[in-house]
Amino acid sequence: MRSGLVNAYWKSKRLCEKLSTTSMARQLAKTCSRHDQEHTCKDLFREHPAALLKWRMLWYSLPSCDRHARIVNMFLAARTSQQKEKLGDDQFSMKYYVLGQAVCRDAFIDLTCIAADTLQRARTQAMSSDIGTVVTASPVV
Repeated sequence: MRSGLVNAYWKSKRLCEKLSTTSMARQLAKTCSRHDQEHTCKDLFREHPAALLKWRMLWYSLPSCDRHARIVNMFLAARTSQQKEKLGDDQFSMKYYVLGQAVCRDAFIDLTCIAADTLQRARTQAMSSDIGTVVTASPVV
């Protein structure tokens, strides 16, 4: 019983950090530039942080199995789109969007608070699925 309460506490604490305006301000202040290339991925979100906060609240109100299925389907849709352009899986490149705004992968991680390992697991699952498959929500164990 006690370990269940401890796990619930830490889970709640992590969620509070994701929905904290001070935590979000720190993430928006970080730059996502790499290799001396200037990025402007976060500029729109710096101007309108309330929209990003509402997105996070809606996203994290979904059950985790549904969130995972949506991320896998995002990768599947991108893979299917690239297959139509006759690009092979070895050339698969994901384009990330937040609220319709194109962003780099680092900005996507900062803006959505979706961990890199979660994205990698979803990408791996999408790459091993058949084209045209839709993943449904099932409990993540």
